[in-house]
Amino acid sequence: MSTKLESLHKEFQYAFLFALSQRRNFIPVFSIYIVQVLGITIEEVGIIVGISAIMSLIFEIPSGYFSDYFGHKPTLLLSKVLVVFSMIVFIFGKGFYAILLGSILQMLGFAFQPGSFQAYLHDILEGRDEDYLFRGLYTQLQGRIALWSVVLSIVLVLSAAIHILIPFVLALFIDLFGLFCVIKMPDSNNIYTDKTIGIVASIRGSWIFVFFMMIFLSLASSFSFATNNFRTLYLEDMGIPIFLLGFVMGGSRLAWFVISKLLHKYEKQLSFLVFMIFEFFFIILSYFAIVYAPNAYFLSLAFIVQVGYLRARSSVFTHFFLDMCFKKGGKKASLLSVKQLVSTGVQSIIAFSVADAMGVSFAGGFFSLGVSLVSLLIVFQIIFFVFWRKNKV
Repeated sequence: MSTKLESLHKEFQYAFLFALSQRRNFIPVFSIYIVQVLGITIEEVGIIVGISAIMSLIFEIPSGYFSDYFGHKPTLLLSKVLVVFSMIVFIFGKGFYAILLGSILQMLGFAFQPGSFQAYLHDILEGRDEDYLFRGLYTQLQGRIALWSVVLSIVLVLSAAIHILIPFVLALFIDLFGLFCVIKMPDSNNIYTDKTIGIVASIRGSWIFVFFMMIFLSLASSFSFATNNFRTLYLEDMGIPIFLLGFVMGGSRLAWFVISKLLHKYEKQLSFLVFMIFEFFFIILSYFAIVYAPNAYFLSLAFIVQVGYLRARSSVFTHFFLDMCFKKGGKKASLLSVKQLVSTGVQSIIAFSVADAMGVSFAGGFFSLGVSLVSLLIVFQIIFFVFWRKNKV
């Protein structure tokens, strides 16, 4: 199988480069730029994140329908165009409303990507009766993206020492290259998507079970990704200089790569139940380390491990989700978009609710997040496993 996966990596080279270009490796500089240079407040950062997430929320399901009906590749092309325009706004825009517009364009671009990209890969493999390779291919692609993101994160952040806008200009060139790559990608043609099957008919088992599974799988990552901007500001507040922020982000990408390799190696031995139990205790320990970090470097390590794990496990959870909830021939992109919709909804709620707490104390804000997340995980674990036993999907 390893030889087969290696040949698939060559075939999906443009898809890999497109996905790599979608990584926002300039984020550590972005947070500092909008707060310290443009004068945007912490509370306004929360508003920007929240409104952007809501706009993404509105377009999440339509993006899945668009992908299933008009093609996964055209949808990915639209995603890239929106991201390119967002970078142009970030470079030339000034003030709260310009950053809000750029953030909305960026989130809309991302709304058209996740389900479409995964469905694109899955459709091509399914057309050859090789969909059993999806988990291995997607996990390894994510690992390679993580490894290259280490380099890009460090380079982009270090370039800010020359001029604060250089990381954004470099990111724009990377996005333009990604636009070229998505144009060169072969078309999946959605040949295994039955357009007569609705979203509910695409579901295996009870839709209530699937809905709770979506929430359950999205909670931890949503809590983490909703605080991307606050994470950078917390590190700077603890004394991490701006040039080291790139190494912190690069470290999280390296952790993502290492953990992805481990998950790929042991994926067949790891059941869904084992993942759930491990993740519960991992969340408790990681938030404890973040809140009670004795110094900036320990805090950096805690963020590196938490972000790296949550990104690495996403490919495995996508496989579990498709395997447990999806009927062959159904609308993959639409169903994955609904899952992303749930995740984005959680992110928007978190962004709005935690902004004031972060404005008072970053440690206090992350403490509130940790307690809320653990409480929700306990509740949804109970609900989820009750439905799991009943549905046996």
